[in-house]
Amino acid sequence: MNDQQTVKTGDIVEISVDGKYTETIEIDSYKLLSHLLMGKKVNDEEKMDLGLGAPRTVKILKIRSKK
Repeated sequence: MNDQQTVKTGDIVEISVDGKYTETIEIDSYKLLSHLLMGKKVNDEEKMDLGLGAPRTVKILKIRSKK
């Protein structure tokens, strides 16, 4: 399995937020993709503002293409 897969529009991505909970989101627009995850790879961590008040540490766990 290639854990260097990058996120693309239309992918369904499982993310870990602050290591506390996971969330599965669909990257349904280029804006969301570029805002959150542009060029991110599985297992990369980044501080992101998810609109939850403060930047969170987000780690991409899985990427599934919607094909």
